Amino acid sequence: MRSFVEWATRRTWGWLLWLNRRPWMRIARRRAAGLEGRPGYERARANILAQERFARRHGRSILRVLFWILVVSITFQLLTWLMVFAMNQGWFRLPQRDEILPPE
Repeated sequence: MRSFVEWATRRTWGWLLWLNRRPWMRIARRRAAGLEGRPGYERARANILAQERFARRHGRSILRVLFWILVVSITFQLLTWLMVFAMNQGWFRLPQRDEILPPE
């Protein structure tokens, strides 16, 4: 599972970096701060740059954790489904009431 998580993390991170390097995405990020020269533009631009620095520094680690959560979640769901399926097929016999209670 570790190799799958690493592969998915690298692939997703690469796609995100590729997407953010597209010219239309750069234009959209620049426009997100508003028009240059308007009040608050410099502060908004500084906040966006700080968010981008945080994403470059921690983004891959965050993606790795999210993929691990996804793998663990799918594993638990699969195991739960398998147990329910096994009980419905009769692989596991549920104890009867008289087997649980001590004799009187």
